Amino acid sequence: TLAQSILEALPLAMERGVQSSEATHLCQMHQEWIQLYWPTYHKEAHLALCRMYTEDSRFTAYYDKVKTGAAQFLFDAMAIYLT
Repeated sequence: TLAQSILEALPLAMERGVQSSEATHLCQMHQEWIQLYWPTYHKEAHLALCRMYTEDSRFTAYYDKVKTGAAQFLFDAMAIYLT
C-alpha cells in the first residue's frame, strides 16, 4: 500500500537528507496518499497536518516506530517540498 511505501521510504530519505531526491519522492508519495482522502487539497493544510505529526504523540509514535525522528523529518521535508 502507499502508506506502507511511505514508511519504508523514510529511513533512506532520512539518511540522504531533507533536500535529497529520496526525500522529494517521499513527499510526493505522502501528497498522493493525502489526496486520496481529502476531496479538496491545500498545501497549507497538508503542512499543518505534518506539523501535527510532531505535536501529537500518537502520530509521532506512528512515524517514529520506523526510525526515531521520522515524524520531525517528514515535517521538515514537507516544509521544503510544499513551499
